[in-house]
Parts: sequence; C-alpha cells; structure tokens
Amino acid sequence: MKIKALFDEAEKLKRFQFKNSNWADVLGEPGRDGLWLIQGPEKHGKTTFCLELAKFLSGYVQQVLFVNYETGVIETSFVDSLLRVGIQPLAKVGKNIFWEEFLSWENLLAAISNPAESKSKRPAPANIVFIDNITYARHILKDGWIEDLPKRHKNTLFIYVAHEEGGEVVGAEAKAARRLAKIIFRVDAHTVHAGGRCPGGLISFTDRAKDLHGHNNTKGTAVHV
Repeated sequence: MKIKALFDEAEKLKRFQFKNSNWADVLGEPGRDGLWLIQGPEKHGKTTFCLELAKFLSGYVQQVLFVNYETGVIETSFVDSLLRVGIQPLAKVGKNIFWEEFLSWENLLAAISNPAESKSKRPAPANIVFIDNITYARHILKDGWIEDLPKRHKNTLFIYVAHEEGGEVVGAEAKAARRLAKIIFRVDAHTVHAGGRCPGGLISFTDRAKDLHGHNNTKGTAVHV
C-alpha cells in the first residue's frame, strides 16, 4: 500500500474530537474503537471516575452501555455514586447511558447489539461499553472474553475496570486487557494518570463539574486537568 492510499483509508477511521480542552489535552483525538483500561487499588475512586468518563463520553456518541458486575446497579453505594457525579433522572446529561448488571455472556452480547431494547429490525448498537469490573465479570463471562468482545464489535469502544495491588493489575484477564489497551487510566487516591496511545497527563477529582462538562447544572464530584 502506498502512503497516499494509507492516509486515504486512515481518513475513514472514526475519532473523538473533544470540545472540552481539559480532556482533549490529555486524550488527544483517540479512535472510537478498541479497548481502554481503568485500573487502581480498592476504594480509590475507580467507579466514580468510570461514571464521570461515561457521562462525558455519552455526549459524543449515540448510546453507552454500562454493566456493573461488582455491586450491581440497583444498590445503595452505586446509586450514591451516580448522584455524586450528577447522573440522575432530571439531569440533561447521561440520558443515553443504559444500565445493566451481572449479564451472562449471551445477554451481554444482546445488550451490546441493542442496549435500548428497540423493536426495530436494525437496532443501533452500543458505541461504548463499560464493564466494571474484570475481577467479578470473569466469573460469569466465557474464557477469552477480554479479547473476544473488541473483535466481535469492531466499531465499539470497550472500557474495562481492573483492580490492582502493588501497582500491578490482578489476574490474567486484567493483564491481557492491559496489554491490549490503547489508553490506560490509573486511579490512585482520587487522582488519575492517563497514558498509553495519547498525549497523557494527570486528572484530579474536584467539584468543578461545570468546568469539565461545559454546563452549569451538574452537581457533585467531577474531574479536571
């Protein structure tokens, strides 16, 4: 393939073009496919950051699927986390995020293909899928799911959450996800370091939600660079 043909094909690839400079400075213009990883120790804010990221990215895609394998979604601490980041029924953001828990392999594939449970003959699939987290999901999903999901759904971005101990992710599945991840977020004491195939940088949890998301009606914890 000649260089012109290569760049002509590359022009067809879908990228995020973030309007918010805080995120753009750290993430650049990453592709809308493949795998990202969020990792960190227990109780250091992984799920809160995950929800912030889901809320932010939901403004750039049609549909986001969030599957909680750790606590479930109808659970007090998870609902508290949703409220903390400003995701609630009356909020203007996050309405296109669909929430599921403890899905089997077959039900997960069905949810990815049709998160809104549309009756259309050609339902819109999820553009982004969050799986929180690998440690619990591996007991339910089939062997090889870490690699299989991005292969099956080439136009979907998968974002996995992984526990770490001593700075290393825990388990073979998490290590496989880290090897494949294009962008890695490491959450430690409510500070996030983004690295991998992006400019990279530090993200800190604050209450400056309006600065991050570009509107004034968001309440609760947010992140900024």
